[in-house]
Amino acid sequence: MIEIKELLAPCATIFGLLFAIFAFLLPQALNRYSQTRTMLSKVEVPDSIRKDRKFKIGVLGHTLLLSFVSLYSLTVGAIYCPILLNRVVRYYLGSQAHSVNEILSNFSELTWLLIILGGITLTTAPVMLVHDFFISEKYPTLVKVYTKDVLSIRATDKEVSSLLPEAHTLFDQGKYLESILYSTAALEYAIRNRLGVSPQHGWSNLMDIIPQKMGTLNAEKLRRIRQIRNIAVHPTPNTSITEKESKEVLEASTDLIIQLEQA
Repeated sequence: MIEIKELLAPCATIFGLLFAIFAFLLPQALNRYSQTRTMLSKVEVPDSIRKDRKFKIGVLGHTLLLSFVSLYSLTVGAIYCPILLNRVVRYYLGSQAHSVNEILSNFSELTWLLIILGGITLTTAPVMLVHDFFISEKYPTLVKVYTKDVLSIRATDKEVSSLLPEAHTLFDQGKYLESILYSTAALEYAIRNRLGVSPQHGWSNLMDIIPQKMGTLNAEKLRRIRQIRNIAVHPTPNTSITEKESKEVLEASTDLIIQLEQA
């Protein structure tokens, strides 16, 4: 008679592998989620960007993938390993319901689930190493730069340099609120790059160091920009951005960016 340990070994191996995947990936997912929440509380992301589906995918893609794979592996193990164990025990106690071969072989659905899990797991490994994997090049520039800010990834020079031209284009199209978001983002990046400030230091922090670095006059100009930006960043149903306000922010941001580039 076949020893019970010979039948338990495959069951233990499968369950051990599934649990190892779960135990490794779930803490990774929770850690990434915690880091994302922390950065979201520090980076001043406009409300319209926060609500954008593309932004949510870019920011939470890794967390969702890791969570899915870990919980998927645990679910497969929780469902099928007890069934395997039950068959082994019943066989050992003399049940003729399943032969030795049937105990392990009559699980075509389990085989496919394990194949799917293996494929997903192999896909997850390289994804974990590419932090901007869920940020598509087709995303709007503002979505990309804010997503990268939250993920602590440096935006490319091409992305940053395109913000101000896009702000001018949006203004010409009459999209005054969007123009403010793009022009102030361009200015924020210019200031951060010039002063070596991280994305975690939002406008409130920048306002504390600007007078020392750029002079009182520019600081006053920045306060006015920030005042209008706050209206655009957190709009209400009654929010109305005028052409005059948008033009004021666009021209002031352009002027300050030129000063920073020439400094």
